[in-house]
Amino acid sequence: MTEDINRLPKWAQRRMAELERELGRARSELADTRGVHLGTNVRVYNGTLAPDTTLPPDSQIDFYMTPSPQPRTRGFRTISVRHKDARTLYVMGDISGVSIVPQSNNSFEVTLNA
Repeated sequence: MTEDINRLPKWAQRRMAELERELGRARSELADTRGVHLGTNVRVYNGTLAPDTTLPPDSQIDFYMTPSPQPRTRGFRTISVRHKDARTLYVMGDISGVSIVPQSNNSFEVTLNA
């Protein structure tokens, strides 16, 4: 197809390149609105047969540890998780601190302190 484009007038070649860029941006925006983030390292498994949801790369996930969460409310109990680097997760609890209890050689439990 490149050969066909090279045979077009220069103005038409520039217009084709511009349209390809616009198409790429439109595909990216469509993926964002569908909750699909290409090349991301964060995926939310919803526990059903429905497709999983991806988040933008290196997103932080906040787990609300109290019933009826009111985001951004003072005193709100959360555990936050994000990527620190390619091999490390950073886990942070609220001001009360967290306890980490190994469950097996490949899992652990994180609990907010009282």
